[in-house]
Amino acid sequence: MNNGSQEMKKDYLDIVLAVLKEAKAPVSIHALYSRAQELYSAGKISQMFSTAEDGTYYPVWLALKNKEDLPFVQVSQRPITIALKEYALNAKSSTPAYGRIETHHERLLHPLLAHFAYTKWGAHTKTIYHEKALKGTKGKNSWLYPDMVGASLPTKTLSPPCANL
Repeated sequence: MNNGSQEMKKDYLDIVLAVLKEAKAPVSIHALYSRAQELYSAGKISQMFSTAEDGTYYPVWLALKNKEDLPFVQVSQRPITIALKEYALNAKSSTPAYGRIETHHERLLHPLLAHFAYTKWGAHTKTIYHEKALKGTKGKNSWLYPDMVGASLPTKTLSPPCANL
C-alpha cells in the first residue's frame, strides 16, 4: 500500500491485465470497460467489472496517481493510456498522433486572414480586441475571442459620373 490508500483489487487487476494482454498495445483507461465486455461476451475472460461503465477507469487512475507497483505503466497523458510493461517501450517510442494536441489561438490567425482578405478581395480588415467588457456582471463580461471586421471599397468598378445630366 502506498500513502495509506487501498491497492487495486486483485479481480479488478486481473480483468485489466486480460484486456491489456489481448490488446498487445496501449489502451485508454476509458475504453477498459468496452474492451472487457467484448472479451467477456466472447468467453475469453470469466468475470466482468462490478462497477458501472463510467466508473471503471477510476481504480486504474487512482493506482497510477498513487504510484502503486503495477504490471502495467502509463504510456500517454491525454488520453491516459496504459500498456503492459513489455509493450510500453514500443508504445512510448511510437506515440500516436492523437496524443499530441496543438492549440492555436484565434488571435494568431488574424494577420493571416487579413492578408488573405486583402489579396483576394481587396478588403481592409481590423481586429477588435474587446476581451473585457465594461458592462455586465463579474465573470460574464469576458469575450473569449476577438472579432474581426472588414470593408472593401469597390471604387475601381464605378463608372465616372455623367456630365450630361
